[in-house]
Amino acid sequence: GFKVYSQNHEDGKIEEIFRRIGTGQRRFIEFGVENGLECNSTFLLLQGWSGAWIEGSPENAKVAMRNFAGYPVKIVNNYITVENADSLITELAADAELDMLSIDIDTMDDWIWDAIKTVKPRLVGIEYNAALPPHIRKTVAHDPQMVWDGSNFSGASLGALEVLGRSKGYSLVGCSVAGVNAFFVRD
Repeated sequence: GFKVYSQNHEDGKIEEIFRRIGTGQRRFIEFGVENGLECNSTFLLLQGWSGAWIEGSPENAKVAMRNFAGYPVKIVNNYITVENADSLITELAADAELDMLSIDIDTMDDWIWDAIKTVKPRLVGIEYNAALPPHIRKTVAHDPQMVWDGSNFSGASLGALEVLGRSKGYSLVGCSVAGVNAFFVRD
């Protein structure tokens, strides 16, 4: 791995995965991007990819819009929930196959991925709770009001995400060095 704009060397992991599986339309959707300067798709965007970012914070979305004006990325200020995830992702994908979906909302990541039924990206990057050993299959209870409080009580263990990924037709292919993001390739 290596870091250009990602948090923990995910840029290199993503590049290597696409080197192995190839790229399609070079489209992504990522949510939880803050201002766009430290996320999993920015390096792709700067290499000619296009896509959409969803950010819940109005202030961060506004800064991202300013930082990336003129780039082929649609920035949507919206909170993604279990109830709106599938329709929002489907609308933003606009009938094009996604190469990558990146999920980083610090709390309900696994619940959101489970709720996405219509779009089947080739690669899913998702934040996991590395405080829990990989063999543990735990996730926080669904709570639409949950906001990450900085503790390690958040998200899902890698084991829980691996089970979810298999049920959706994905295989775990790697994790970031820091134990923050896991990568799943569509079978």
